[in-house]
Amino acid sequence: MAYRHRATKKDLVRQVELINQVLGQKLEGWTRQEDGTQICNVGTFVLDYAYGGVALAQLVNDGGGERTILPRGTKAELLAGMRAFLTGLAEGRARQIEIDNRRTRELLNKSRALRQIQRRIDGQDWSADTLAAIADDLRSAGVPVRDLTD
Repeated sequence: MAYRHRATKKDLVRQVELINQVLGQKLEGWTRQEDGTQICNVGTFVLDYAYGGVALAQLVNDGGGERTILPRGTKAELLAGMRAFLTGLAEGRARQIEIDNRRTRELLNKSRALRQIQRRIDGQDWSADTLAAIADDLRSAGVPVRDLTD
């Protein structure tokens, strides 16, 4: 018979801390001030225990109001849900990095084209050939340049 790990409160706490770290949130839902009062760390993810189950919630206002992110269930169900949530965050981040890299390449190509155009026209006599070369520079950077007949 295979051993199956039983989900514990400690497992859930580790997962919610990881979610908060990945998203740049504070690790604790509340921060104690010097005067003894506590302030809510809005945006922080917390575990919400009630009715014999546990849910993943996010603090949404200064009064400690919450919105449910993953519904109440057993520890094992919530642990599986939080792992899936973290996987989705990782995939979303990877996709965003891919998009950012594509935008960076596009901006770099356009910057190169702009420098090339500047070299072509700075202190030079301009001609139809100069304009054709500029149009080619722009097209090579992904900027649409249409002919009159297009």
